[in-house]
Parts: sequence; structure tokens; C-alpha cells
Amino acid sequence: MSGFAVGLDKEKALAEKMSCLGISQEDIIEKFVKSGGPGGQNVNKTSTCVYLKHIPTGIEVKCQQERSQALNRYFARQMLVKKIEKTILGVLSEERQRIEKIKRQKRRRARRLKLKILEEKRLHSEKKTPARQNPPDRISPVKSLTNLIKNYILNADTRRLHADIRRWKSFICENPLFTSQVCIA
Repeated sequence: MSGFAVGLDKEKALAEKMSCLGISQEDIIEKFVKSGGPGGQNVNKTSTCVYLKHIPTGIEVKCQQERSQALNRYFARQMLVKKIEKTILGVLSEERQRIEKIKRQKRRRARRLKLKILEEKRLHSEKKTPARQNPPDRISPVKSLTNLIKNYILNADTRRLHADIRRWKSFICENPLFTSQVCIA
């Protein structure tokens, strides 16, 4: 694998990555093809483009980034390792982790934004609704007892229902208009 125009540390790192993934040099078919595009006469006349195929997985890579064949060999192997890593490791690959991180960030933003919007709506509705004239703990004598019971049954607040029934009963029993008709001990 030597012969790349990169430092020894980069070569070693690539070799370690390949051995971790179980990629051996014997499993790779390497061909050199003439490049095209920018790079001048050197690119057009020499075979600087590197074609790699990993036989077990069938993954193919073609690299013509640089004018140098040695650099293109290194970069092609890097690309091949990344593609094989994506297929073998799947969830654990760097690209998948990066995409998942972005999704999580967007999801958090959406949740925060939703809470902020709901809070603004709540504040806006509080401003629009007029203040109650009767506090909730006082009972207006105008309401009928049956409407009061229906409201409490719908709201399922039994403790307040019993307390308000006692208040109504004392109100009705103390009031001379109702004593003859309703009040029963």
C-alpha cells in the first residue's frame, strides 16, 4: 500500500481503518484510467484517474481529484473505506451520526418553538377575555342549583361540588323567600 504521496501518519491511519473494517489489498481491484477535465496536459496524457473495486461488497470508486496518481490512489482508498463503512456499520457511520444529530436539533427547535407559540396564544387569550365579575369561590344567587350541579358534574370536581351545595343550602335556608318551599332539614 506504500507509494502514496502523503505522510506516514496518514498512511498508517488509512491502513488501520482498512484492517478494522476487514478490507485487505487482495480484495481490491485497482485500475488506472486517463482523467479528463481541468489539470492541463498532464491529466490528459497520463493515467491519473484511479478506479477501485472491492470484490466482496461490489463497491466501486473512481477518483480524479488531483493531478498526481499517487494522491488519487490515497483519496480513492479513503472514499472506498468510507463507502464500505457506511454499508457495514450503517447506524454507526459518521454520515448517519451527522444526519441524526441534525434531525435531533431540528426536533428540539420545533418543540421549543411550539411551546413558545402556545404560551403566546395563552397570554393573548388572557388579554382578550374580560375579567370575571364574580370570583370563582363565590356563588351568584341568580344561578340555579341544577345548573351548578350540571357544571360540576361535567367538570368532575366533586369536592367543590359538595362545598358549593352546602353554601347553596345555607343560602336558601337563611333566605326567607325560599324557606317555606325548599328548606328541608
